[in-house]
Amino acid sequence: RKAISIKGGEFFEALSVKVVSEYFKYTKNQILEAKVTGGSEDNGIDGVIEIKDSLKKNTYILMQAKVRTNNKVTLKEVREFYGAFKSQKADVGIFITNASYHNEAIKFSKNMNDLVLIDGEILLDICKLTNTGIIKINDESYILDEKIFLYENFN
Repeated sequence: RKAISIKGGEFFEALSVKVVSEYFKYTKNQILEAKVTGGSEDNGIDGVIEIKDSLKKNTYILMQAKVRTNNKVTLKEVREFYGAFKSQKADVGIFITNASYHNEAIKFSKNMNDLVLIDGEILLDICKLTNTGIIKINDESYILDEKIFLYENFN
C-alpha cells in the first residue's frame, strides 16, 4: 500500500483500470474498452471499462480510484461517485482504493446492486488471482512487481 500511495493518484488510476480489466478477462468476459479518463474535469470518473459477457450482453462500467495513506474513504465520497456514474447512465460503478472504507460507506453500498467497493485487501486478492502487478515470494508473501511502475505497461 505504501508503494502505491507514494506513486500517486494517476498511477493508481491506471493500475486500477488494468487490474479490474484483467479480472474481467480472467472471468471470461471480452474487454471492449479499458481506459483511464482521469483529470481535473473528469467529474469523479477515473476509468471506463466496457465488457461483453458470455451471453453477449454489454456492460458499461465507470470507475473511481482513490489513493489513501491513513484515511478511509468516506460515505460522502462514495455517494458523490454514485451520483456521478448514475448521471452518466453507466451499468455499474466501481470505487477502488488502496486503503479501506468507513462503515457508513460500506453500509450504503450494500443496498446498491450496481455499486462495487474494492478496498486494498480485495485489490490484493484480485492481483493474486489474475497474476497482475505482484510477484509471489513464497506461499504467504507477495511484493509489487517493479515493472508495474512503468506507466507504459498499463496500455
